[in-house]
Amino acid sequence: MQALVFVIAAPLMSFGEIAVDERRGTAPRPTRSAIIGLIAAAFGCDRADPQQQVLSAGYDVAVRVDQPGRLLADYHTVQVPPASAVRRSGRRPATRAEELKVGDLGTKVTRRDYLTDAAFTVLMVARPSAPTPLAAIGAALERPRWRLSAGRRACPLGLPPAPRLIEASTIAEALAAYDMAENAAGEACAGRRHAAPEPARQMLRRQLGIGCDRQAAVVADIGLQANLGFDVTRQEMRRDLAADRTRWQFARRIELVGRLGDREQT
Repeated sequence: MQALVFVIAAPLMSFGEIAVDERRGTAPRPTRSAIIGLIAAAFGCDRADPQQQVLSAGYDVAVRVDQPGRLLADYHTVQVPPASAVRRSGRRPATRAEELKVGDLGTKVTRRDYLTDAAFTVLMVARPSAPTPLAAIGAALERPRWRLSAGRRACPLGLPPAPRLIEASTIAEALAAYDMAENAAGEACAGRRHAAPEPARQMLRRQLGIGCDRQAAVVADIGLQANLGFDVTRQEMRRDLAADRTRWQFARRIELVGRLGDREQT
């Protein structure tokens, strides 16, 4: 199995869930749509680009929780037209200028949730329908056309993704091999003449605990069931598979949940 492994770490992250009125929550780990959106940004594809749907259908994904982070609630006040004005016009204003023309704007409080100081390691495996080789995705993550963000655009990455192609038979082995490669690269850099005692990236990896927890929680697409390397404790249904980006519609998918190091002896 060939896998592309990289890191998503940032001071602030937000991965959209089902939004109800003024509440905008965040999922506890990267959604599939956020990961595909990150890759699309690396290639320079906007939300309306049909290539996003092709990317979404071409890969299986697994995520290791290195640092779950803490929940932060951010409150905003926004002015919106009253429901009566929307009913009279038959549609919601499409622009801010149209909202201001309504005149009698009401004020309400909205809440947006974020994860602070979280870190995740992402693994991708190409399906037969994959439109782009994993090596090309890795190259795009190293030199992205657009700024990479952890969910919302206001959440830029705090650590380079550091993508690597890994050959392994299971997800658990691929993640372990990635950690070993990153640690070896850091040690080699630190051993060079005039180099800092500890490269900044390796120091941040250590502080965030990336690759340090051998019992870390991990989730995987059901398409990776034959290559897990850990025991599944439960299945979760998530609505994060982008169905129509223009209408913000998302479909359900099944995710396998377990912990690294949990493997029954047979």
